[in-house]
Amino acid sequence: WGLEAWVKADVATPGLSTDGYATIVINGDSASNGMGIVQTPDGRFAGFLPMVGFVGGATVVPRVWTHLALVNSEGATTFYVNGVATGTGGRPHAAAGLFGIGLNPEGYGGGEPFQGSLDEVRVFSITPGLFSTNSLLLASVPPRLSACILPAGGNVIVLRSEERRVGKECRSRW
Repeated sequence: WGLEAWVKADVATPGLSTDGYATIVINGDSASNGMGIVQTPDGRFAGFLPMVGFVGGATVVPRVWTHLALVNSEGATTFYVNGVATGTGGRPHAAAGLFGIGLNPEGYGGGEPFQGSLDEVRVFSITPGLFSTNSLLLASVPPRLSACILPAGGNVIVLRSEERRVGKECRSRW
């Protein structure tokens, strides 16, 4: 199974909490099972396997669309950036619990909201032995639509609009 998303970070390093990990997508209980994709306090995107560790990574380039995927296939989990494998780790524990996009609903890891735009977030299954990067949503250019995620009094607001307007809407309206 796997997770993937198109990501455009507004900042290189999240910094609202003490540890500064921002969740892009998490499937499972971030303390003990499942897997996720995060932005780290040192300005990297990485795969995250609770109770296993981090997998792969790439430097965050603010305001540039980047395709990220974390794929578990045949006992190994690989992190892909724009279709290129950047690291491989162990197998995650089976996902149970919560699912979050742009924010970890449990708050583990600082509960840092992702600051930027997300699109085409997907959880998918794969047939053992048949995974190929051709299965990822890489064939198109980065999306024309994006989502802006904003914390609002304990809730998360997702605004969808044309990419050229997202930055202004996020900053001026909220």
